[in-house]
Amino acid sequence: MLHLSNQNLNLPFIADQRIWYLDAPSQNAKKECLKPEIFALARQVRKETPDGFERHGMPAGCRWVEVPNRAEFLANTSNRRLCLTIDAGIGKTIAVLQTQFLRSQSPQGHLVIGFNFDDLPKDANEYLRGDILLKQLCIELPDCDEETARALLKRKIRTQQFTLIVDALDQTSEGGAKKKATALAQFLNRICPGCCCVVAGRPPAIERFWRQLFANSDLWLFAQIDQFTDRQRKEFLGPERHKKLNSLDADLVAVPRMLETVHRVHPDDLDEIQTAADLYWRAVQTTLEESMVDQDVSINFEDALFYYSLLAFELIRQGYFDGIKDTKETRTFVKDVLKRRLASEIREHEGDEEFTQAKVKKRIKDLTRLITFTEHAFHDSRGIWKRIVYRDRTLLDFFGAVWVTRYSGNHLEDSDEPNPDVEWLGNHQFVRSNRDTAQYKQFWRFATEMPMDAIDERIYAESMAVLFESRPYPNPYAEHSVIEGVKYRSTEMIYRSMPPMLRLAGFEVPDNFNDKSMRAPIEQVQNVAWSLVASIESSGNLVEAVNDRAAGCSVQKALLTYFCDYPATLKLGMNGPIAQKVAAEFEKWFVPVPQQEGASLWFSGQLYDGDGDVFHAKIDASFLLGKYQTTNELYWLFDYCDKDDSNRMKPVADIDWFDSWAAALYFHCRLPTEDEWEYANRGRPGKVDDSVKPFQCCFEDDEEKLAEYANYDEGNGYELEEVGRRKGHCGLHDMHGNVWEWSLNYWVGDSVKARNESREFEAVTGSRVLRGGSFISVADNCRSSFRDLWHPGSAYHLSGVRFSRARKS
Repeated sequence: MLHLSNQNLNLPFIADQRIWYLDAPSQNAKKECLKPEIFALARQVRKETPDGFERHGMPAGCRWVEVPNRAEFLANTSNRRLCLTIDAGIGKTIAVLQTQFLRSQSPQGHLVIGFNFDDLPKDANEYLRGDILLKQLCIELPDCDEETARALLKRKIRTQQFTLIVDALDQTSEGGAKKKATALAQFLNRICPGCCCVVAGRPPAIERFWRQLFANSDLWLFAQIDQFTDRQRKEFLGPERHKKLNSLDADLVAVPRMLETVHRVHPDDLDEIQTAADLYWRAVQTTLEESMVDQDVSINFEDALFYYSLLAFELIRQGYFDGIKDTKETRTFVKDVLKRRLASEIREHEGDEEFTQAKVKKRIKDLTRLITFTEHAFHDSRGIWKRIVYRDRTLLDFFGAVWVTRYSGNHLEDSDEPNPDVEWLGNHQFVRSNRDTAQYKQFWRFATEMPMDAIDERIYAESMAVLFESRPYPNPYAEHSVIEGVKYRSTEMIYRSMPPMLRLAGFEVPDNFNDKSMRAPIEQVQNVAWSLVASIESSGNLVEAVNDRAAGCSVQKALLTYFCDYPATLKLGMNGPIAQKVAAEFEKWFVPVPQQEGASLWFSGQLYDGDGDVFHAKIDASFLLGKYQTTNELYWLFDYCDKDDSNRMKPVADIDWFDSWAAALYFHCRLPTEDEWEYANRGRPGKVDDSVKPFQCCFEDDEEKLAEYANYDEGNGYELEEVGRRKGHCGLHDMHGNVWEWSLNYWVGDSVKARNESREFEAVTGSRVLRGGSFISVADNCRSSFRDLWHPGSAYHLSGVRFSRARKS
């Protein structure tokens, strides 16, 4: 039975969550508009423009009209047949509860009785003769004796002051569902034509019961509850949770029920949620478990998660990013999945009564009835899966990521057969925001950051190991070309996968890690790599040495292969004599900061914004800093860039923060903090003023200007003897101009308070700090305290990097 209570109405968005009603010229037109695919499309069109429905698949003369006053609309008993719908989530049942409350409080004393659809009788006469209405009334009015309740019910029906509410139209068992819909229609049309009725269900349920319940009555008014606006989400979640969503770049609005999961997270526990994958994993767990209970299906959580994930990954793998909507195409796709994927699973579980082909098909059929994460996916009377469309692309990517980190290749665990999913991952790992491969970026982001309790460690390790491999890929900068031996790396995904990979490899990573706290475990694995290379005599033994050290652990193998590459180039000449020479020259670049032992490790300065505020900075320890900005010829050892030989000694440009971070690790370096950069640039610790010799401009293609500019940089306290560019002396060069230099810090703001907060390395925004200006910067911007901020995925011809290292004692 449906137990209705106004106690459930105390939600902050209930008063103004929008409702739209369908204006259509006929029942057939209404039916067409309520088809799940057209319903979903119209909702999307309405987000973008209030008009234009006919141009987007709706029948002529049909439109959705916003209700001006939600409470008046739901309370209005003139709407004798009202169907409330939305495709999933918070809103539908709440609207039902609000309708019950408002109508029961009307001056006319309206009587409202509610049921879940599954509790309805299969015979119209049972509503009165079987006393089903009377029994429910006695439950809702426990102080009323049966005789009084019977009289009240008869009077309200006779005077047409009675509303029957039926919720969960789509949450029904298989047996007799259409008979129940037919009996309800007969009761309303023949036995109680003057009564009001409010039903609630998702569009697939309306389509399923259209002929039995809706087709023969023009009285039915259809209304949909809209998704929440940004203001409503913020109001519902509260400022702390809303801020957390923004900082994670997590969009949960497509499944409003998932917002309820976030709403339940105590503010003190928000720090435990560090990635969008953390948040989605929590929300999917809760939503899926609650949906299975609500919709009374026999499939269990693990099976449902398995099939949702399998189907999502197959859609991504085959390029169906917007789902499969054609019935014939869907049928072929599902058969292909069953044949290729589940057949091997069934063979592996031969003899297991829980994994027979019939039971697998029954589970999938149960899955199609959930309609929790898909817009519309269910079997019709012939057993055909009509449509597979995830509610939005983000959910598709999340479930696909669950597959490759939790289930992929399970049946191959004790087999020499290669995992085809891993091969696909290896060929689709190069992702960049400004390239065509960006279509896989969200999928990879979820996969790399999947929480530890969501993954199978062996499967995660096998899948993520491809990110650390060096393989030739189609040139992302030119059509249909592959440059032999050139490495393309998905550096953002290396960065995102590093914490769990280090954990799985046995290194200690803090639960609430940040960029600064990652230094220690990264240095540990770097030290292991150096020791491993030092223990062998030739490059031919490196693979064997890595395999022996990894002892079958694919995570250790992937990390050691990555971190051994540069020391093997330097010590063993593994990548050829030219690469070895470049590496040897690079090892001579580093300057100790400060040069003299015992020098002060602090400085003060005025903020660039000119408000006169003075900030104070303290450096943790002495460090090594590269004399020069990283050059093209050095970066070529790590990744692809412009291989024009005339540019080899120029600073590498057009690299983003992730490129800089991952390359620094590859060369056994790190990014300097902005305080370290500024301390080295000022050259005189403790100095407050920020006077720097001004210059006009420095263009990278003007050799005379470059040579003239090199002499400008004499104010640096670490500059020794002669001034020149990349001639092997030990000064710091080009600290201003040429290209901006990425630092480790997040951008918090340009104030004393913000500078202090940025030193905590807690992400407040996604932007990272750059220092030093570029070749197009005006003189006023080339100052020690001048800072800029870019998104870490941004790469322009102005962006480069200078590496630092810890100073060995």
